[in-house]
Amino acid sequence: MSPVEEPLGYVNGLGAVDFFRRGAALLGVHPPHATDFSVLARIAGVGVVPGRPFPDTGFSRQQLDEIQAGVVEAQQRMLAARSRLGRRVNGWSMVTEGIGVYGDDYLRRAVVAMVGLGADVPEDAVYPVLVADADGAVPTGAHDHVLHFDAGALPPVGAFRSVTLYDEDGFPVPNELARYCLGDRDRPRRNTDGSLDIVLARTRPATGPDTNWPPAPDGPLARSASPCACTHPMPTS
Repeated sequence: MSPVEEPLGYVNGLGAVDFFRRGAALLGVHPPHATDFSVLARIAGVGVVPGRPFPDTGFSRQQLDEIQAGVVEAQQRMLAARSRLGRRVNGWSMVTEGIGVYGDDYLRRAVVAMVGLGADVPEDAVYPVLVADADGAVPTGAHDHVLHFDAGALPPVGAFRSVTLYDEDGFPVPNELARYCLGDRDRPRRNTDGSLDIVLARTRPATGPDTNWPPAPDGPLARSASPCACTHPMPTS
């Protein structure tokens, strides 16, 4: 993988044999934790053993097809599990436990890697993900959306808050302002009553300041329950 290649696309583009060959090699460079002994015993039956080359020439055609089918099934399970990572409150999905440190919850760890490569522990950062608008529909760039906070009702944090828009593939959205997130340090303008409105829209708002506008993509803001607008409150403790 070249330094500029996108990790998720690279991994998803690997065939099963190449995937396990690379996995076995990485296990030799980054030794697994002692608590991984049970899964190591299971994958050894396929030939994935830390420090040993993956035996990619000893499988029959049927065995190779079965290994590939297992990879496809695993990817489908991961896609299905994305929407179950956190609890939903008022259209937001929030993961406040079992993230950042995973133990032997390999499925959760893999799903987090799929949607964001990694995550901090909840004590350092919380990532609410907007999965439904006020009507219960998946947010899309075909409509303008407003995140409204009453005066004094912003999420309580000790460091900063920010809102970031992602496209359906989970990437920041190229836009005319080169603005990829909007945080409290950007000094968004408050309403006269002290409340705050953040406008999520494809085009520049007809009214209101640009300072409150993170430009949205043309298409869906989310792929299933993947991130579309995330706040990142980070306490200092």
